[in-house]
Amino acid sequence: MQKSPATEAASPGHDADTRSPIPPAYGRGLLKNPLVKAMGEERVAELFESGELLTFKPGQVIAEQSTPADNVFFIVGGAAKAEILPRDPGGLKVSFGILPQGQDIGLLSVVTCDHHSATVTAVEDVSVISVPTAKIAEVLLKNPELYRIFAEIAVYRLRTSGLWMRSFRSGATSLS
Repeated sequence: MQKSPATEAASPGHDADTRSPIPPAYGRGLLKNPLVKAMGEERVAELFESGELLTFKPGQVIAEQSTPADNVFFIVGGAAKAEILPRDPGGLKVSFGILPQGQDIGLLSVVTCDHHSATVTAVEDVSVISVPTAKIAEVLLKNPELYRIFAEIAVYRLRTSGLWMRSFRSGATSLS
């Protein structure tokens, strides 16, 4: 797929089909995310004022493993799959499963300042709201009570990844 200059400038490295202002109808999808749900209307508005709506067709990559996680993607429509791709041609590809509406991609990078740990690909038409990690960090700094929720999300994901690592070592190729 070829990128339009506007899409390329706004979202380098992503194969988004379209960009547009965030319609209010996507609020339902956002409220399925535990951090967003706990934020309150004013903070949600502040957070997403710098966000942009991106859409992806099935098979398009939303986030690529080992690339900088400069944005967090909140899935507001559709579903995507997360996989760790092998480094070697004969290596094992490991699936984390399907990420539905309400999930985010790259949220822990707000704290870790790390790269994406998996490749996330649309399995159907997917709409995401892309928010710079710096904006999320700014909102969290202004609202320290949100750090508890953020910490709970981080602990849950770390526990889940520990489960995944134990399964992976025993030969499993999927948690789903």
